[in-house]
Amino acid sequence: MIMRLKKSWAALGTPTTFEEIMQWVYEHRIEGFGPVGVYDTALRIGVYMGIYPEMVYIHAGSKEGTKLLLGKDYTAKIAYYFMGDLDYPVLDPLVYPEEIQNLAPYHIENFLCNRINKIRQFVASN
Repeated sequence: MIMRLKKSWAALGTPTTFEEIMQWVYEHRIEGFGPVGVYDTALRIGVYMGIYPEMVYIHAGSKEGTKLLLGKDYTAKIAYYFMGDLDYPVLDPLVYPEEIQNLAPYHIENFLCNRINKIRQFVASN
């Protein structure tokens, strides 16, 4: 994957949004390189370039955390699917509980993944 991205680095140009970086990684991904890999790669490139996501891209653990916090009908709160791909739901940070809305979107995604057990405990106790 890294070699494919290096070969097409010039095609990325000078992105101004995280979406542009995400699209470039998405379009150059290899088979088996799914939503987590695409997002994490785009995020790392974005951080290097000083460009961060404005929305919350959910996948794997962050999807589970979102379901727990927003309920089973969380899909009604999806803003859009990145590139129209149903494996790449994107949510506005403001749909999450007020307590985490002050986090940057990439920190919300990280929180949802890394604190899944705490989220489970919180939901079970309320």
